Amino acid sequence: MDTKRHLSWLYEQLPELVHKGLISPEQKDAIQSHYGPAHSGPAYNWAFIVISIIGALLVGGGIILIFAYNWDELSRTWRTVLSIAPLVVGLIIYSYMLFRQRHSIAWVEGSATFLMLMLAASIALVSQTYNIMGTTEDFLITWLLPSVILLYLAPSSLCAIIYYIGIANWAVEMRGSESVWYWALLAAGVPHFVWAWRKNERLRYVLTGWALVLTFPFGWFGTIEPEILLYGFWGTALVLGLMYLLESFPSAETHVSPAFQPLRTFSVIAVFVFLMTLTYWDDYDPVVIEQLWKGGGYAAWAVRVNVAVWVAILAGYAWQFARQARQLPLQGVLPAVFPLFLLLLMLIGPAVGDGLPRFLANVFLLLWGVSYLYSGIQHSRMGLVNLGMLIVLMLIAFRFFDTEWSYLAKGIAFVLLGVAFLMVNWGLSKRLKQAG
Repeated sequence: MDTKRHLSWLYEQLPELVHKGLISPEQKDAIQSHYGPAHSGPAYNWAFIVISIIGALLVGGGIILIFAYNWDELSRTWRTVLSIAPLVVGLIIYSYMLFRQRHSIAWVEGSATFLMLMLAASIALVSQTYNIMGTTEDFLITWLLPSVILLYLAPSSLCAIIYYIGIANWAVEMRGSESVWYWALLAAGVPHFVWAWRKNERLRYVLTGWALVLTFPFGWFGTIEPEILLYGFWGTALVLGLMYLLESFPSAETHVSPAFQPLRTFSVIAVFVFLMTLTYWDDYDPVVIEQLWKGGGYAAWAVRVNVAVWVAILAGYAWQFARQARQLPLQGVLPAVFPLFLLLLMLIGPAVGDGLPRFLANVFLLLWGVSYLYSGIQHSRMGLVNLGMLIVLMLIAFRFFDTEWSYLAKGIAFVLLGVAFLMVNWGLSKRLKQAG
């Protein structure tokens, strides 16, 4: 049992229980006194960790620049020695950390990052010394595969971030059938992110989570065949829906910063952009399900791999949706059902034209904004109110650019919307002050 994680959750709930009158402040203090602090280990000195990481990056870059000086004038023997030297130094420092400083976050992150950079430097220098021809994707795969161990031997989150960026870049560079190996590379790196979540390593989870969600779109579109609608269009919606459902939901009264929920925050932003695009979309082609297993140009084995990944994403989304459907907050229902809504548009679009799907996309966005407004007012959450107002305001603003209304009419409408925005915020602020 992960006691530290459970205690952190319990202590987050205690203020809410006191506010509702379920327990007294004295009982809250007694509970905390009985169980002790949620984090029993020493607090991380994040300044020291950051300095260690920056130092590793600077030393690594400096070594590469020193070797580059008069490199062409050295003999091949000396080039070989100097090419391998960075890797040897990195291994010595990493070994010292592994056996003597394993519990120091600063040593783990600094030495692992240094070793990962020195591995890349040695590979590049050896290739240049012996004129080993290769492409960018060859270099990336040669570097990243042995680097995977640094994510787990003494877990390094910065190495994981570099790894996620590297494999996404590899998928974009590779393209074609061979790019589906991205799924194997991703499967090798994702367990570090899962480990950070299960161990309640909040900062590691947030940093690696953002790195994962920001790089995944490049890997996704670099690996699938985007011209196939069930991949590039609906598959993307499935991924966003699954991301939204994977991250646990706090109660409506509990405030969690969006920055600390990378999966849900990225999904909300992406779904909003997707929906805004759908309000202009006028090219709904018929859905041809046979394209999934026939492909559009990939080799047969690569098509089967992508189909397996697509089915796994669909199954994961269906399972998470069935498990959480009744627990979703009001404003969470619409992004969770977005893949189903998009499937509806894809099915009716070719038959009814683009007018009805665009109208439905506008209605969906409007309802989403209103749901945030309602939930924010109901639970006195100004952040939710402002987000709902922003969604509605942006929707109306975009629609105004599509209309032939006069500047006067548009100006009056914007003024009225602005006044409504300010009045809602003023009323909610007054309500919060009275409650406090």
